[in-house]
Amino acid sequence: MADEHPDIEASGRNKSAGEGPGRYEAGGIGVVCPHCRESLFDQHEAMLNTRARTFFKVDWADRSGTALICLKCGLIQWFAEKPVRVGS
Repeated sequence: MADEHPDIEASGRNKSAGEGPGRYEAGGIGVVCPHCRESLFDQHEAMLNTRARTFFKVDWADRSGTALICLKCGLIQWFAEKPVRVGS
């Protein structure tokens, strides 16, 4: 397609903004999938809801977590502290 932007992948992710699959470190250690040993992950943020706060409708007060999803096998790893993206 002639009008495609070179920094936008087919999925719509902006490559120049550092989005999309990548390698990460958590606590200074490279993250590797414990199931298949892959080191490329998709990153997603999510709220870590608790029953009590949901019951009282104050979900906004819950913490968020970061999920890294293995690109090879799909295993999801959760992190309370956001992993650091490394490399390109």
